[in-house]
Amino acid sequence: MAEKLMVNQYEFYYNIYNRGGHTLVAGTNGSGKSVVLNGLIVTAILEHAQLILLDPKGGVEFRKYKDAVDVIAFGKTLDQFRPALELADRIMMQRYDYMEANDIEECQDRPLYVVIDEYAEMMSEGKKDLQPLLLKLARMGRAANVRLVLATQSPYKSIITGDIKGNMVNFVALRVISKSYSRLIIDEPGAETLNVGEALVRLKGEFNAHRENVPMYPKELLKQIAVLRTPPSKRRK
Repeated sequence: MAEKLMVNQYEFYYNIYNRGGHTLVAGTNGSGKSVVLNGLIVTAILEHAQLILLDPKGGVEFRKYKDAVDVIAFGKTLDQFRPALELADRIMMQRYDYMEANDIEECQDRPLYVVIDEYAEMMSEGKKDLQPLLLKLARMGRAANVRLVLATQSPYKSIITGDIKGNMVNFVALRVISKSYSRLIIDEPGAETLNVGEALVRLKGEFNAHRENVPMYPKELLKQIAVLRTPPSKRRK
């Protein structure tokens, strides 16, 4: 019953999780981007997905999940991002090898989420080094059940390139400052009219965006879930 209530209360995140594929989350500072990222991460943890968490803001946003058994890599600096993405690439290619050897078209392994906060900042620091890996994951990840979640408060064309956006299937546009930013994120205006806590959403298989209220997991619940998935020896006292 408790699990069913959780799904119903946070259906917004389960809908994204169940659609699969890659997700773009974008909105101006203070629009609710962190709320969405935490919601997606906790939902993935509750569904026993694996996670790679990359946080260019020094690990502040994701550090409560760092030691969870579901998190197989955690990066907060440029020299940590490439090894984490290389790990995702190795897992993806291992899954492709298994699929080929067993004549399987789509991977049945549990999802691997690669969640990147402040994607624009990451690209400003390491675009030349990291972009080829990210593009490979974007293009090949779906069949291997490797899912990118890219979040940015700087939705510029130089950041959300055609190659990246063309491989996204779920779009969450939070409040932005202009119609042009809204169109860049979700191909239509409207995100510039949103209130904090609202989003324009278009998920895999949908042709039009719809306006939704974004539910917030209470901070204490986020911490409790993270602690429950952390081995006792690594729990902070």
